Amino acid sequence: MRTERLQNLADGIFAVALTLLVLNLPFLKGSRCLGHELVGQWPYYAASVVSFMTVGIVWINHHVMMDAVVKLDRTAVELNLLPPMFVAVIPWPRSCVIPTWGR
Repeated sequence: MRTERLQNLADGIFAVALTLLVLNLPFLKGSRCLGHELVGQWPYYAASVVSFMTVGIVWINHHVMMDAVVKLDRTAVELNLLPPMFVAVIPWPRSCVIPTWGR
């Protein structure tokens, strides 16, 4: 199997994970002092930044690793599904701690 197909699959998974991270950001409805309320929610935005950076680092490392691979067999393909699988679950625990105020 060519490495491009696996890279494309992984890129799609990374893109979905990053999109879910953004969609799970808290949304404040009808706020009178937006700046003050955003400062009060800094832990949620900090978690978003850490999650985004984690996904980005795993994505970069996956590309570097795949660029070094010339040919894949079935075992290598199956093992290469582990990093995207790890990334795909990152938005779930982070979204569990974000309140749904205003949603």
